[in-house]
Amino acid sequence: MKKLIYLIVLIVVLGLIVSGCIPVVPPTEQNETGTLPNKGPGDPGEVWNLTTNIKYNTIQLAIDAAIPGETIVVGSGTYAEVLTINTPNLTIQSTAGAASTIIDASGGASVVFINANGVTFTGFTLQNASGFNVRGINMSAGPISGCDISNITIKDLTTTGDVYGLYVIEVNSSTFSNISISAFIHTGTAGGAYGIGLNTSDGNTFTDNSISNITGWDAQGVLLNNNCDSNTFTNTVINGLTSTSTCTSTLADGYACGITIWEKDSEPSSNNNTFVATSISNLSGASSVYGIQNRASAGYEHTGNSFSDTHISGLTSTADVVLVIYNEGAKNSEFTDTYISNITAHVVAIGINNAFAFDNAVISGGEIQGLSAPVWSAGINFAFSDSTASVEGMTISGTDRGIRISFSADASQILIHCNKIEGNTEFGLLNEDTTNTVDAENNWWGAADGPSGFGSGSGDAVSSYVDFDPWLSDTLVIDDITIDPNLVEQGTVIEIKATYTGTKWITAEISWGDGSTAPGTVSTSDGIVTGSHTYAEAGVYTVTLTITDYCDKLSNYMEFQYVVVYDPSAGFVTGGGWIDSPEGAYVANPSLTGKATFGFVSKYKKGATVPTGNTEFQFKAGDLNFHSDSYDWLVITGGQKAMYKGDGTINGAGNYGFMLSAIDNDPDMFRIKIWDKDTNTDTVIYDNKVDEVDGEDGTELGGGQIVIHKGK
Repeated sequence: MKKLIYLIVLIVVLGLIVSGCIPVVPPTEQNETGTLPNKGPGDPGEVWNLTTNIKYNTIQLAIDAAIPGETIVVGSGTYAEVLTINTPNLTIQSTAGAASTIIDASGGASVVFINANGVTFTGFTLQNASGFNVRGINMSAGPISGCDISNITIKDLTTTGDVYGLYVIEVNSSTFSNISISAFIHTGTAGGAYGIGLNTSDGNTFTDNSISNITGWDAQGVLLNNNCDSNTFTNTVINGLTSTSTCTSTLADGYACGITIWEKDSEPSSNNNTFVATSISNLSGASSVYGIQNRASAGYEHTGNSFSDTHISGLTSTADVVLVIYNEGAKNSEFTDTYISNITAHVVAIGINNAFAFDNAVISGGEIQGLSAPVWSAGINFAFSDSTASVEGMTISGTDRGIRISFSADASQILIHCNKIEGNTEFGLLNEDTTNTVDAENNWWGAADGPSGFGSGSGDAVSSYVDFDPWLSDTLVIDDITIDPNLVEQGTVIEIKATYTGTKWITAEISWGDGSTAPGTVSTSDGIVTGSHTYAEAGVYTVTLTITDYCDKLSNYMEFQYVVVYDPSAGFVTGGGWIDSPEGAYVANPSLTGKATFGFVSKYKKGATVPTGNTEFQFKAGDLNFHSDSYDWLVITGGQKAMYKGDGTINGAGNYGFMLSAIDNDPDMFRIKIWDKDTNTDTVIYDNKVDEVDGEDGTELGGGQIVIHKGK
């Protein structure tokens, strides 16, 4: 009976299958590998299309099956394949990162081809490509745009032709970040090894990339040529490039170079590229060695390429020249905050070589030091400059010739200002152009008395045809300020005169204390600053003079206290009462406190220029009894505050100055400052606001009254 039941069930099931009610799915539709999945996306050795939840045997199978917008995830492991990405807007990413997810080309000429727009490729190590022309990532099927390449390690590429870590042709508006390129070997006698190469590519962004340990006939970190515009490189580290070239003619083919922007023959120029925070170190070879080349043929010159915060060190040529920065045929080039050190050449070592600089080369900020060569070395060399160039804010030391201007250059087109040029053995500045004088004013030459050579000082030597006066000093001091008169009726003109020493060429600003400022008039020949001012309101004013050298490197200021401006018709002041003398007020014994009494009157008599009156102040705890009937001035401001200054005695003896401040308000306030005029330091005896500036409001009265009487 059971057998009959089983037979009936089997017949029913087979009937349903034949009728299509129960579908049979082939294994290739469930899973491209032909086996049921036993792992999930992201597991080691797994390749999945995360969008469709389908697993694949290889990365390339997953790429070929994908459509735009899908995401492929790759688990850790080593994948022996070469990838070609033709699908736009595709994301291919590892789940374990580049160190654990390796694509091994196993002798293929390129590891990855990216031939579509909007591709995101992140988190892989690419290795072991070899052949005649080898690429880590090959993006040469352009135009391509909108790609995002990140967190990639490219290594172990070998060739006898050309080898590039990133090969970028006709690629625009794409980003490349956190890419490490290393261990390239080029064994030929033409071509070379290049970390990143761009051709006809615009608006790309490169961030936090490194290039190291590259050997080749040419060994270059970054190469831009043939119409590459507005690309930005930030935080690029280039270290350990070695050229195997045996050419030893100056500017020979086959060399080591950190960054090259170079057009030759009729290639379009590359413009407005920006390099920020670049480190270039340990470049070597028998042929020429460069840190940066910014070069173009006449008629095809670059425009607007800029380099800032650049650090270059450890460049060595065993049989030729080292040109750390070679700027040739470039308009509006800018080198800002450039630091160059530890350079050794067989023939000539030059920090910045400005050759055929057609227009507006700006070199500013940074330091050049430690250049060594048996023939000569120069921090900055103007070889054939025929139009404007400027050098500002540089420190140049440890060379034979700090700055050299060749006989082929036009020195009148070069400005050299605000630099620190010292410790250079032959010249701080050598001008071989015997027709034109170079403007080299306001530089520090290593000594306060200026340069030697054609200068009369003891600093670095300058040659003839150098305008070096004035030069920077190591000091800038205001010696004295006088204001005449300093006690005036409102509406009267006052004159200020100050003397200064140190750096001659300065700017001066006068703050008059009434909210207004004005530039001072500077006489550089005798070190004098002058100015004038008219006060519209009565008051007690502090005048501040600030002087700054031409280069904003040295600054100093001095205050003049006080200019007193009075209004004889403003009224007079009377007061009497007491305050609680605070701790610290009696300087001889700061712990003393207690009641202090006062009484005063101060006023201008008709036609008088000094006030008259009487002042009494007594602090019994300190046995201090101050008396005055000799005043210098009285100022009443706003109808509520009066200040006056004069001389007096303590306990009937001595010579003491005082300043009294009285406020007629709610509450009334009183302050008196007394000092010893017979001491050189005007030692303060008493001040009930001892830690406050002069003119600050006083102490609230404990009793009594202050009255400011209106003028008539």
